[in-house]
Amino acid sequence: MDVIRFHIENRRPRYEVSDPAYTALGVWLVMDVGHSATMCLDALAIVDDTLHQREAEEWEGEGFHVDVSLDGVSLRNMYNPDQQGEYPLDFVRQTLERYWAFVIGLPGDPQVTRLYRPDLPEWQADLLEWEAAWKRPHPYRGRLGIPVSGPA
Repeated sequence: MDVIRFHIENRRPRYEVSDPAYTALGVWLVMDVGHSATMCLDALAIVDDTLHQREAEEWEGEGFHVDVSLDGVSLRNMYNPDQQGEYPLDFVRQTLERYWAFVIGLPGDPQVTRLYRPDLPEWQADLLEWEAAWKRPHPYRGRLGIPVSGPA
């Protein structure tokens, strides 16, 4: 079993850990990143920018203070001091990449009508919105099934 696994329960992302030391990472992913492709794109970009020594934005989550550096990722739950952890940057990168595959594989809500680019899968529309907001191509273009270019 992987140290951390993801699944859906009652239409919500959930995690399981084989080692309690990884609880903070699981909670951060399912609560702060959640099932949002946009938030996952943010997290992937911060990690990739840090790994490639580009200036990385800070994480603006709702429940965690996140410090990302080449030394690792520090997670501190702002509401539960028992949920904190320090993780190697490459481990967090690999876990985020698996979480990305999990998030984009989630079924959409059939009761929601999207106004922005309903012609595209939701994650691709989110990618275009991410790139418009940050005024740059996402650093994962060409990886993890994210096309090198397009859609326009």
